[in-house]
Amino acid sequence: MSSSLHKNTKSFLLFATCFLILASISLVSTSGQDCSCTYQPDRNGCVIRRGPTQAGFVCRCRITRLIFITACIGSQIGCNTGEDCPANCASKDCCMLAKGNCDGY
Repeated sequence: MSSSLHKNTKSFLLFATCFLILASISLVSTSGQDCSCTYQPDRNGCVIRRGPTQAGFVCRCRITRLIFITACIGSQIGCNTGEDCPANCASKDCCMLAKGNCDGY
């Protein structure tokens, strides 16, 4: 009986830890950002899910890894003078302008 309780406790703790890690990644990837990126596991890279709402900005995607969980985080950055950066741009061209991870396209 004690062995079964010990196994159940370990299983619960593992589940709770995984849940907290996933919740943390979700919060980090969306907090205070005007853009977001999604990880594409089949290509081991990022794509822009939502581009910046203002013209003149692009979304830079970065891969983050935590133990066995991989995700992409987007950061809004300003464009250089002369670059065409339309609002809401989520294309590979806009991703390449940001010089981030664009391997998911």
